[in-house]
Amino acid sequence: LFGRYMKSLELIANGKFNLVDKTSPPIKPNQCLIRVSACGVCSTDIYRSHDNGAYFYPLVMGHEIAGRVEAVGEEAGEFSKGDEVAVFPLIPCFSCEECDKDNFMLCHDYSYHGSRCEGGYSTLLAVNTWNLLKVPEDVDINDAAFLEPTSVLVHAMRKSNLWEASRQKVLIIGSGFLGLILAQILATRCEDHEIWVTDRNAFKLDLLPPGINK
Repeated sequence: LFGRYMKSLELIANGKFNLVDKTSPPIKPNQCLIRVSACGVCSTDIYRSHDNGAYFYPLVMGHEIAGRVEAVGEEAGEFSKGDEVAVFPLIPCFSCEECDKDNFMLCHDYSYHGSRCEGGYSTLLAVNTWNLLKVPEDVDINDAAFLEPTSVLVHAMRKSNLWEASRQKVLIIGSGFLGLILAQILATRCEDHEIWVTDRNAFKLDLLPPGINK
């Protein structure tokens, strides 16, 4: 498998991409080789690719990633070929003071798929097993690519205590990608809340689930 050709979409300069053939990456003992099934386009990818936001060139972007395990390293543990997985893109150093506290989002020397190292706009991607989560059978692999943005929204929900509260009035300002997902979460998990969404683009509001005020 390793050494075979695969496709990668590389950002080669601000606003310029190349679709290139290159050899599939080798994997370390604690990694799996993932065949990418779905990868989202985040608004940060637009900034990174069209507003001089890249750290280096060429860069394979994409951090909202889901796929299937194609090969496993010797220390892959619970993962096997064929497993459907979602990728958590943050790669902590595990050595700094914040990592010692499990505050990985505050890591002093982190890497990140799609910005500081290879991302998901590629056929195959080597990923640490620490960064992989198995996808339940009842979750579509395309939906699993929403893991990273959805985790941001779930964190916000927990901070706001909306999970436990009852009969609250909630206003979501903006029905972009995150706003739409948040509205869906609230409509599913907090049915007694009165949920409102506002946006200056009316066509986005048409994408809201039933029961949401606009």
